[in-house]
Amino acid sequence: NKKIYIIANSITKSGSKKLLKVGANKTLSAVEISGKRMAYLMIKPNIISFLDVATKIGDVELDLEEVVVKKDSYLENKNLIQAQIPKKTGLIVLAIKKIEDGKMIFNPPVDYQFKIGDILIVLGKEEQVDKLRHLGDEIK
Repeated sequence: NKKIYIIANSITKSGSKKLLKVGANKTLSAVEISGKRMAYLMIKPNIISFLDVATKIGDVELDLEEVVVKKDSYLENKNLIQAQIPKKTGLIVLAIKKIEDGKMIFNPPVDYQFKIGDILIVLGKEEQVDKLRHLGDEIK
């Protein structure tokens, strides 16, 4: 079924390749992830602290969220600076996944023009994300 997005757990690299070959879209290895995290805790503890905050492991309630640019939305045909997302919502735009080629733009330039279907990766509180999703609703 091409409509199902499959994520599979693999213990080995060869297992990961086999799972991808038989239809998984993405594979993860719990052993590899935990090993990398332990190494980073030793050599880059401040980065792990930041990621803990961003992924709700710590005490601060911040979310990494996806916001899709929809037809007739506030973001349609605006660029990042025109949208004033940090000013209007308090969110940080970390990246944009472009609709036309699926590429991810990290720390997007202020003149990036949003297109319908682009996906914004934002960091902030749940109510800030909700505010972004509903910007401009009061004008319609």
